[in-house]
Amino acid sequence: MFVKNSYQQLSLYDSFDDMPKYLQDYLRNSWAHTFQKNIFPAINEERFAV
Repeated sequence: MFVKNSYQQLSLYDSFDDMPKYLQDYLRNSWAHTFQKNIFPAINEERFAV
């Protein structure tokens, strides 16, 4: 069932500080960081409502 989100999705960085440095660098330089910062907030969730 669709429910509109009134808050930000779980952050990519929820357990980020617990990761080894090489993984942190990998994520910062990958498409995932850009997707989380630019694409996720721009998704209009109302389009997916029934």
